[in-house]
Amino acid sequence: MNRRITRWTTRIIYALSGLIVLGFIAYWAAFYMMAGKIIARTVADLTLRGYDITAHAQPGGFPVIPTLTGFVKLTTPDGMVSVSIPSLRLRGFFMPYTRLRIDAELGVYLTGPGTDAMWPTWRQMEKVHLSLDIPPSIHAGMNSVPIHNLDISVDQSRFIGNGLLQLDSAGQPAGMMNMRIVGIDHVIEQVRKDGTIDKQKAMMISTLMRGFEQPDPETGAMAVSVPLTLRDRWLYAGPIMLWQIPPVALGL
Repeated sequence: MNRRITRWTTRIIYALSGLIVLGFIAYWAAFYMMAGKIIARTVADLTLRGYDITAHAQPGGFPVIPTLTGFVKLTTPDGMVSVSIPSLRLRGFFMPYTRLRIDAELGVYLTGPGTDAMWPTWRQMEKVHLSLDIPPSIHAGMNSVPIHNLDISVDQSRFIGNGLLQLDSAGQPAGMMNMRIVGIDHVIEQVRKDGTIDKQKAMMISTLMRGFEQPDPETGAMAVSVPLTLRDRWLYAGPIMLWQIPPVALGL
């Protein structure tokens, strides 16, 4: 009797294991087929909206978490800003209400006349890491997207934070990030050299920020935590107005 129960138990375990394996294989086969269609549809949609886009992605990550790796170059419809990401990795289950991890180990490059006023010094973000919550629909994502674990290294500075990005009523980027900045003095000095703010404002901001500096728990370097807000195309550090960002033709 005990042997019969053991045999049936073993058979059930094998059957369940087989179903799990078949389920994984079916899911991954569907993912591989779906990934190419999603990329082609996205490129076609952005092209119709006026973007100049080149993109390629290779699905992978079997058998744990679906992953897309590749590159993308995107120019806005007005030709003001081009974004180039030579090594992009998207990692997640690519379904609504799940979290997507984005990594750009080789950096993000910004070119075009629009960057002269926006980021004249930081046209190369050396490393970019962040996670975002996939909204229930594409249209919801265009209105509001929570951002988690943002980590950007630029020149001698590092930006770490969480927040919310969205589009305002004029279709321009807006939102708020709780940001921890390592190397705040270097950031302020670069902004001053770029002519974005004058020397007097740079000294005032530097003095104010220095009073909030604390050792960064990860690097030990001095860091300051500050809320960054983008509204009406103006970027604020706390209550301090830093600079105005040129309008971006998102075409959404």
